[in-house]
Amino acid sequence: MSSLVSAQFTSSSHLVKTKNTYAKKIRPPLHGRVFSHTFNALISDTIARIRTQPSALYSMKNFVKKHPFILLVIGLAVLIMLQRSVVMPLVTEVIKSDAFLVDSKDQGSQLPISTELTTIAFTHCNNYIKSELDSDTAVTFADKPIKAWSMGNYQFLINADIQIADESGKMTAQKYVCRITYDKGDDQEGVLDFDNWTMIGLSGIEGL
Repeated sequence: MSSLVSAQFTSSSHLVKTKNTYAKKIRPPLHGRVFSHTFNALISDTIARIRTQPSALYSMKNFVKKHPFILLVIGLAVLIMLQRSVVMPLVTEVIKSDAFLVDSKDQGSQLPISTELTTIAFTHCNNYIKSELDSDTAVTFADKPIKAWSMGNYQFLINADIQIADESGKMTAQKYVCRITYDKGDDQEGVLDFDNWTMIGLSGIEGL
């Protein structure tokens, strides 16, 4: 009987030792627990930062609503600085380039002018219009243009009156704008020949 109890006690002690040994084996090491604690703290801090971001955004929206004039002034200041530091230097370089250096005696004018060349340009515009209309269409041209401008490099803008017959034969007054260029520049020996001119654009006349 005593040997049986002793055997059971021995078996029970062995079982307890085995459980304790197993528990020691599955218990995480100390450095693992420290890493887990650090990782949890990092996650908590990240979540806290994310939660505070909407409040910062809300504060920015409130600032925009309360101080729109300040933002406008800041925007204008940035725009002026950008124009001075980037846009104007670029424009200056373009103006200094060969694209704007036209070697021509005709420098152009912003004011209306009346010269021999504007008269010839006016005549060529009228001849072009007549050639584009039907041969049966009656047309009457004015003696001189209303206004004429030299745009420089022998390019001219002509504004003039014209009367064109409609389908019933009734004459209708219209105004046209003609843009035409003399192709030979300072060599004006061929100004009377329309082949030496280029019609750039015509507007104001129905059908053309």
